[in-house]
Amino acid sequence: EEEVYNASIFGVGLAPFYTSIAIWVGILLACAILNIKTEEHFAEEHNVTPMQEHFGKMLLILTIGIIQALIVSLGDVIILGIKPENFMLFIGTALLVAITFTMVIYGLVSVFGNIGKAAAVVIMVFAIAGTGGIYPVETNPHIFAVLKLFWPFTYAINMYREAIAGPYWDGVMYNFKAMIIFIITFLCLVILKKPMRIVSEGMSEKFEETGL
Repeated sequence: EEEVYNASIFGVGLAPFYTSIAIWVGILLACAILNIKTEEHFAEEHNVTPMQEHFGKMLLILTIGIIQALIVSLGDVIILGIKPENFMLFIGTALLVAITFTMVIYGLVSVFGNIGKAAAVVIMVFAIAGTGGIYPVETNPHIFAVLKLFWPFTYAINMYREAIAGPYWDGVMYNFKAMIIFIITFLCLVILKKPMRIVSEGMSEKFEETGL
C-alpha cells in the first residue's frame, strides 16, 4: 500500500507523457532560439552546401537535445523518485527519444522554416490529446485513434512505460523500430532542403516584414 501511495504522489503513471513533452518542447525551443541557418557571406566564402549546413547545425541541436533528455530523465529518478524496473532501458529510451525528436523537429524547421515550427507545435497539440499519454485515446473522437500511429510521441511514451514498469521486449522492439523509421524518414527530408529554400526564405522575409 505504501508503494502504491508513493507512486501516486510522484506521478509514475504520467511520467512517460510529461517527460516526452519536456524533451519535445526543449528541442523545439532550441530550434526556435538558435540560428539554424549559415550566414550568407560565410556560406559563399566557404562554399557551404545546403546538405553541409543541414547536418552541421543538426549536430548542435542533437547535442542539446540529448543533454536535455538526460537531465529530464535523470531528474525523474533522482528528484521525483521514480524507480524504473530497467534503468539502462530508461536511459537508452531518453537517448532514442532525443534523437528521434531532434530528427523530426529539426527536419521540419530546417527544410520548411516557420511552417516547420508551426507543424511541430501542431504535432505536440495532437500528441497531448491523441497518444494515450494522459487518458485512453478511445475516449476521444475516432480521428485521434487513427492518427495515433503517426505521432512519434506514441512510441516514446510506450518506451518509457516499458522501462518503468518492466519491459515486454516484443513491445520494446516494436516501438524501437517505429522510432527508427521516424529517424530515417526525417533524415531524408534533407533532399527537399534545396528545392524548398526559395519558398522558406521568401516566407521568412515576409514574416520579418510584419514585425511580429
